[in-house]
Amino acid sequence: MNSSSVTVSPTPGNLLDEFEEAYQNCLAPLIREDPLTCVEESELRTNAEANTAHFIEMGRAMQAFFLQKRFQLAAQKPELVMMEDAAELRGELVRKDELIKKQSEKLVEWQATIASMLSRPGLVGTMSSVPPMAVQGAGGGMMGGGRPASGGCLMTGSHAGMGQGQHMMGSPMGAACQVK
Repeated sequence: MNSSSVTVSPTPGNLLDEFEEAYQNCLAPLIREDPLTCVEESELRTNAEANTAHFIEMGRAMQAFFLQKRFQLAAQKPELVMMEDAAELRGELVRKDELIKKQSEKLVEWQATIASMLSRPGLVGTMSSVPPMAVQGAGGGMMGGGRPASGGCLMTGSHAGMGQGQHMMGSPMGAACQVK
C-alpha cells in the first residue's frame, strides 16, 4: 500500500494554523509595513483573489472538520444532542413568551388609546361595553358584536350609534377603521 492512497484526516491544530495563516495572508497587503514598495494593481488583485480563495477553502475545511466531529458525537452520545435540542427549544419558548408579553403590552396601550379617543366629547359610545379582546386589528378575528370581521377593523355593538362610514379621526388605527 503506498502512502498516496491513505487519507489522513486533518487535525484541528493543523487546520487552525492553516486557517490563521490564510487569514494573515489576506490581510498582509493591507497592513504592509513598507510604503515605498510599489506593487502593480493587477498583481495585488491576483494575490488578493488567490489569498481569499485559500482562506475560504480553509474555512470550509474547518467547517467540515467540526461537522464531522459533531456527527461522530451525535452517533456516540445521542442524549447530548437531545439535551442540546431541549435547551434550544426552552430558549425559543422563553423568546416567544417575551414576544407575546410585549405584544400584549402594546395591545393594552392601543386599547387605552382607543378608549381615550372614544371618551372624548362628541363621540358616542365607550369602550367599557366592549370586552378587551373583542376589538382586534385589521385582517380578521371577532369583533364586539361576535361576528367575524370581514376585511378590516369594523366595530359593532355600542358603537353602532355612529353613522356608517363615519371615521374615527386621529385614531391610531387610521381612517380605514369604521364603525358600523
